[in-house]
Amino acid sequence: GTYLAYQGKLELVPIIDKGDILLNIYSAIAINPERIPETKIDMANNLITFLTSPEIQKFIGNYGIKEYGMPLFTPCAGAEPK
Repeated sequence: GTYLAYQGKLELVPIIDKGDILLNIYSAIAINPERIPETKIDMANNLITFLTSPEIQKFIGNYGIKEYGMPLFTPCAGAEPK
């Protein structure tokens, strides 16, 4: 995604453009409210539910297509680790 966003401004030639080596996982993890009592666990869980919902996963998967011709992110909520 970063390369696509800056490819017109950089003089770089990619040597790898596909594959798991480029995987950059973003995670949303609620912290343990028993360890951090001031945690707003309901709000954290609501955000995680929102981010992993099918509607938002589809939005994430389509992000960048109009501007760059391909998505900048590949949603993977619920996918098994490789």
